[in-house]
Amino acid sequence: AVVERYLDRHAALRLKPKTLADVKRYLRHHWRPLHPLPLHKVERRHAAAYLAEIATSNGPIAANRARAALSALFTWAMREGLVETNPVVGTNRAVPERSRERVLSDAELAAIWRVCGDDDYGRIVQLLILTGQRREEVGGMRWAEIDLASARWCIPVERTKNHRPHEIPLPSPALKIIRGLSRRPNRPYLFGEGQGPFQGWSKARAGLDRRAAAAGHPLAPRRLHDIRRT
Repeated sequence: AVVERYLDRHAALRLKPKTLADVKRYLRHHWRPLHPLPLHKVERRHAAAYLAEIATSNGPIAANRARAALSALFTWAMREGLVETNPVVGTNRAVPERSRERVLSDAELAAIWRVCGDDDYGRIVQLLILTGQRREEVGGMRWAEIDLASARWCIPVERTKNHRPHEIPLPSPALKIIRGLSRRPNRPYLFGEGQGPFQGWSKARAGLDRRAAAAGHPLAPRRLHDIRRT
């Protein structure tokens, strides 16, 4: 019951849709063994024991994320006066995590650019290189956010990680990509199909990697966020 109150009253107002979906999964499913317990009866030993089970069944990174979600729930509950302590405090992470430091060389950026196909994913990757923005921000670009006349892309607060509006100048190559797109009937998004923004990241990336390998220039391991860091 407290999980649902937390999700409705707090998390839904503060988290982006994808993050909220992950938190819901952790609290509703990964932590299901705790559901029969009253909130104040959950102890550190319970959290530690089930973290070990989550790490075994879903992997250590999933356990770390589940741990963070449960800790956030209890921090909120303490502020609401529902509990006195956070039982997650003092538990171990399943595995240490370090921030990635990978950056791409000019040659790598050029190699990626050359194998970007004439499709949504290829255009998204090129816009990531040109603007340095986040994957979900570019994949979810809306026509209403683009001002071609002033060469500006204005991301509203509900789509930014820091919940502040963000204005990005669009260089001429980015404008060329956007102007080359056709507006799809009843779709506010520049990319993707169906009702939401672009989906199918893994499949699209695999296609790009195959094209690079076929061209004799296989790409080194990387993530799309490495482009932003670069």
